[in-house]
Amino acid sequence: MRAAFALVVPALLLATAAQAGDLTVRQRTTTGGGRNAQTREETQYAHGDTLVIDGPDERTIVDVGARTMTIADKRRKTYFVLTFDQMRAQADAVQKKLQDMPRQERGMMDQMLGNGAPVTLQPTGKKETIAGYEASEYTLSGGPFRGAVWTTEALSLPEGVRKWRELSASATAQQGPGRQLAEALAHAKGVPLRTTMTATIGPGTFSTSTEAVAVSTAPPPPDVLVVPPGFTKAAAPPMP
Repeated sequence: MRAAFALVVPALLLATAAQAGDLTVRQRTTTGGGRNAQTREETQYAHGDTLVIDGPDERTIVDVGARTMTIADKRRKTYFVLTFDQMRAQADAVQKKLQDMPRQERGMMDQMLGNGAPVTLQPTGKKETIAGYEASEYTLSGGPFRGAVWTTEALSLPEGVRKWRELSASATAQQGPGRQLAEALAHAKGVPLRTTMTATIGPGTFSTSTEAVAVSTAPPPPDVLVVPPGFTKAAAPPMP
């Protein structure tokens, strides 16, 4: 399930943009709950076909034109690159492992994952001001996923983000909850400013929430759109 989030959540986090095609958003993300909750602040940037999430320990760079995702580890000063095709191949390989299970085990797994259940967004009519913009709430549900997305139509999506929304679904497996989630998010109206999501598989639960706390439409500094200088390229980690 974490693999599904790894492929889909960037689409959700990066789907925020300014009227002129540039946006800088400082956001607060919390994963887990209770005593195990971890909160961090990140800054995300949208500039042309380049989308970036920059945090204290890691920088993720999505080049929509080149169809690549680069992940830089700031502690180790290394980075690796995945193509969208490689991401899709990894997702397909996970899906194939599930399909190759004995029928009874596969049935149990399909039931836990909610395979085949559509993921939908439904407006609730609720509105709030988030980071200075009026946002509307949509509930998200289907398969193992439950949550909400708050979007604003006061900001328009730049071309790069629009393309990433479309491509993020194709970067997931042909079937399975990850793809269904990506497709639902690709049809979200407006620009998400707050998201909360929980995925439950059997006894295990994974939750994440993200909220914009500051928004700027100024062009981002060029140095945040690339791998920091002095980093060494490494091989991508093996598929789990």
